[in-house]
Amino acid sequence: MKEIVERFQSAFESDDLDWERKGVQLKEFYEDICEPEHRFVVDQVFIRLCGYSLETLIKKSSSLTELETKVLDYVNDNMKEYGDGYSDVTVEDLSNYLGNSLNTIKGVVGSLTKKGLVITDHVEESRLNIVYSTVWND
Repeated sequence: MKEIVERFQSAFESDDLDWERKGVQLKEFYEDICEPEHRFVVDQVFIRLCGYSLETLIKKSSSLTELETKVLDYVNDNMKEYGDGYSDVTVEDLSNYLGNSLNTIKGVVGSLTKKGLVITDHVEESRLNIVYSTVWND
């Protein structure tokens, strides 16, 4: 079981691979190496952490569009800077940084939310929607 944890930790912490290749790598490991009883344990951990089994997350993260990948990378990079799970990235920030319309970014964030890869928090006082990644790591 320790090997499984180390393999997943290494893949998530690595900056060497894009999200699609990470997803493929983890999916291969999960399907080919993990014993069925280990898959169950891994899935239960991921379900408790983010509401999805690892298999579901792998499928969702390995089917990202180019713009979804850019949005997720930007949010993850921002959260890594803080190192404690904090995000101050807004949909407006993403629109300005990526040069896409606000409506396009809202659609991308909505898609990533449905895939379980980001969550948003509406802050009433500032009327901003803060975007958090569910798959960031410090």
